[in-house]
Amino acid sequence: ERKASRNRRFQELYKESVKQLRDLLKTPTPEATVLSTTLSKIYSRIDTLAKKNIIHENTAARRKSAFARTISLSQK
Repeated sequence: ERKASRNRRFQELYKESVKQLRDLLKTPTPEATVLSTTLSKIYSRIDTLAKKNIIHENTAARRKSAFARTISLSQK
């Protein structure tokens, strides 16, 4: 029960960061600095999830790669 509560908390923090990035990408021209800080925050949250064994390391790498791909496509 205690571990599930902790896991839920970290998952919610991750989801909030993802929502911030999606909202930022919906704007016509997102600023590069804001975009990079949001992306680094997401990377940090994903690394934390992997470190605490909430998600698998390969899943973390896959998610980080997907976000990087999304950012690079949005800037073109």
